[in-house]
Amino acid sequence: MPSKSDREAERAAWEGFLTWRADIDAKGDEAKPHREDYEHATAVRLELSRWIADELNALERTGEVPESEADPERGKPDLEEWRNYLIRWRDRLAKQLQKLEREFAKVSPKPLDRPDTVFSWPFAGCEDAEERAWLRRLDTLADFRRHRPETDVPEDRTVRAAVGRYLERKATEGHKPSTLKRSSERLSEVVTFAGGDDVECINAVWLERYRSHLLSEVASTERKFSTDNAKATLDVCRTFVRHLYETEQLDRLPRNVDKIHIKAAKKKPETYPPELLKVMADAAPDRLRCWLLLLGNLGCLPVDLSDLKLSEVDAELGIVTRKRSKTEEATNVPVVSHVLWDQTLETLREQLEDRPEPLPGCEDRALLTRTGSLLKYYAEGKGKNELITVDNVRNALNQLKRKMARRSVKVPTRADRWRKTGASLLNSEAGFAELVQLWLGHAPQTVADKHYAAAPLTRLADAVAWLGERYGFDTDPDRLTEAKRRLGQIASPAS
Repeated sequence: MPSKSDREAERAAWEGFLTWRADIDAKGDEAKPHREDYEHATAVRLELSRWIADELNALERTGEVPESEADPERGKPDLEEWRNYLIRWRDRLAKQLQKLEREFAKVSPKPLDRPDTVFSWPFAGCEDAEERAWLRRLDTLADFRRHRPETDVPEDRTVRAAVGRYLERKATEGHKPSTLKRSSERLSEVVTFAGGDDVECINAVWLERYRSHLLSEVASTERKFSTDNAKATLDVCRTFVRHLYETEQLDRLPRNVDKIHIKAAKKKPETYPPELLKVMADAAPDRLRCWLLLLGNLGCLPVDLSDLKLSEVDAELGIVTRKRSKTEEATNVPVVSHVLWDQTLETLREQLEDRPEPLPGCEDRALLTRTGSLLKYYAEGKGKNELITVDNVRNALNQLKRKMARRSVKVPTRADRWRKTGASLLNSEAGFAELVQLWLGHAPQTVADKHYAAAPLTRLADAVAWLGERYGFDTDPDRLTEAKRRLGQIASPAS
């Protein structure tokens, strides 16, 4: 049971910290090295100490362990066990605070996170479950403070307003709509987590809490939130935090902004059975059949089909030459020439002959909807900075799925899986494995490929023809030979 002297000691420690911090601030340029590290490490431990002191007081008043401390497997700890746990952590933190104070009192304090000093993060060495429990407790405390009336801040100083300004700036800088949409979706997690907070609340502890929040969303059974999604969401948040610092909305950059991550386990690519492409193409209407064959032939995505230009198509020899839409502005990715399979070329010619009158802004596109619009585009939603994806390729695949379901045949609708399927097939063939990155349109990896060697387009033509055979589609040998002769005359450096 905490005594009056315990509470006075805790209050004295906190007042001492404020005095120490004011003294350091007053020194200006003469501040000691690693000051921010020591300040952060001390502040975190004092926050924990205050929480422990409050819990010990509550335990004395109520004689009950909080329901939030119930473990799904072991239940709640008993009264004495919980009290001893809190006291043990209180003493542990007190020793760490004394060590931090002694070390920083030296003329040249050592950097933290070394065996002979103190780890900046107080939970270093703890089991994952215990660390998550402490982060949850801190999160609960932060949530309580966020909802207190006296913590209200002017709207333009809130995290929510800062996110809005950040997205508006990205829009004016000419970022692609797909990039803006992903950023908006991932930063909505930040707004949900701390939209009403003052931006100044964003520090190293805040980032740790946010990481814990994302991991709890992954573990939740009420929502489909993958580890990959959590990783990408945290990465976007880190970029946002750097932006706040660079635009002077945040006075200090959190020290852990470059270190805090969520690791996503490498997964085996999810692919489709090769024979499924022919089954779907045979059942699809003419327009979708062309789109499906191009997805498999080029290893592209719906946005690439939408962006395909008339100037990039050689309808005589059956060659498509272009960069991926995702990396079209990058200088280190190759311009790739794909030789089309016979049926792909046939259906593409049909679509070009029956091409509808294009709507304004679509005049240079090879593939259009029946109304002359783009295959994929982004429209403004009802909310501010909200974008809605209009994906006609996905819509057509969903219609095909419903049609095939009436025949008791299951077909997938994920267009990106054909890209993974083709890459996996090429990688499985020893003679073509080294061409996978080129077929995908990725940047070259070796120094020779980057600066000296032209892209092996003739070998890629053979690889694509081989891939077509795996799917059940032929490539005319004479046309392939002529296409390779033409490609052999093309210099295609990575840039």
